[in-house]
Amino acid sequence: MYIKKVINKIINKKKNLLISLKILKVLVKKEGLFVATIHLVNYFFYIFFNNKIHIDTPLEKYKKFLSEKIVSKTNKKIISGLYESVYFNYESHWNITDFSSKLLGFYEQQVQEKIIELQKNYNLSNIVNIGAGEGYHIVSLIKNKFFEKGLAYEIDTNGQNIIKKNLLDNNISDKVSVFGEGNFNSINNNIKNEELKKTLFLIDIEGNEFNFFDEKNIKYFNKSFFIIEDHSDLNTDYKNETEKKFFNLIKNHFIVTTIKNQGRNPFSIPLLEKYTDDERYLMMSEGRPNDMQWLVLVPKL
Repeated sequence: MYIKKVINKIINKKKNLLISLKILKVLVKKEGLFVATIHLVNYFFYIFFNNKIHIDTPLEKYKKFLSEKIVSKTNKKIISGLYESVYFNYESHWNITDFSSKLLGFYEQQVQEKIIELQKNYNLSNIVNIGAGEGYHIVSLIKNKFFEKGLAYEIDTNGQNIIKKNLLDNNISDKVSVFGEGNFNSINNNIKNEELKKTLFLIDIEGNEFNFFDEKNIKYFNKSFFIIEDHSDLNTDYKNETEKKFFNLIKNHFIVTTIKNQGRNPFSIPLLEKYTDDERYLMMSEGRPNDMQWLVLVPKL
């Protein structure tokens, strides 16, 4: 049974494997054989162990080293921007190489700004974060009083515990409820119908956003506001009817716009004046494979 599961897993990922081999060829030219080999080994760890085992590349080690420096210098508090003064434990079930960007206040800065813009323009009071990670957005938004209350959905149990710890350390545990999978039934049970028009949904679920809406539940959600990270580039299997149906649904029920990633200015942070240019820009990195976008959904009603 185990062997059958492994074989099926490999078959299901064969398209990604072919893509990965092409990428590997580029990586050998770009980063050398040693680092390219690490990437290849990590890919097989991904197939067999679902990312539970990972070997850091030299670049990842360097970014972690810089993150640890920033964690020490900031005392684990965000030092600038909209989320300034919020405390975060140096823990993540997902990725800690972007902690520099988070504690410096630059992480997904364009998303932060759009959230606040929507909140102010439409007088929103509730935030629902699906795929909340360690709680960077929802903890900060509640702590700095941009929203009154929130729901955090994180499918990973370790991630849920980290969110709860960050809520506790910021003294806002009573304002955010933490749950597992962010499905329609759970959301329906935890948000009153009349609250939907005052609610912003922030969604980052690694490609599963294309299955979030259907013909029935979108009528429930179409009074709310959404910011959804678009993972079209990760979903080679969704370049068909599933993705098309998703975009048709949202365009029929919402005014849809997009926001893109934007530049960061590491020279605006006095704390970084002793670091080299290379180090400063590495601290800005969120580790994205390419340019990405977020979908902004505003009700047509």
